[in-house]
Amino acid sequence: MKRIVSKGDAPYYYLKVLLEFEDKTMTVDVLTFRTVIMKAMMSMYGEIGAAVPIDILKYDVETMSAILRVAGSNMVKLWGALTMLSYYDEKPCAFRVEQVSPFLMALAASSRQLLLHTKE
Repeated sequence: MKRIVSKGDAPYYYLKVLLEFEDKTMTVDVLTFRTVIMKAMMSMYGEIGAAVPIDILKYDVETMSAILRVAGSNMVKLWGALTMLSYYDEKPCAFRVEQVSPFLMALAASSRQLLLHTKE
């Protein structure tokens, strides 16, 4: 008996990302956040990269964190562009990719932040 396991490419990937500026007092709204992402894609891949559809499903202006959705075929491109970004509008900044999953529900909780309660 032969068993075949196939890992198909997921249609979408979800990324939990955080934008950090060197100036800790700086904040950006969701439109500027989107612009920063598009600039990162444009600088890495040109017009073709900027045309990749990226959805911002949730954005928190206070922490400048977001949940992004991108097609599985473009996930590596997006991750690479976000990693390589170092400036926006002549201000030093960086994206931190905190979680990546083909399942949105997986971003609901992080095992790194899980607190286990023990009986005493």
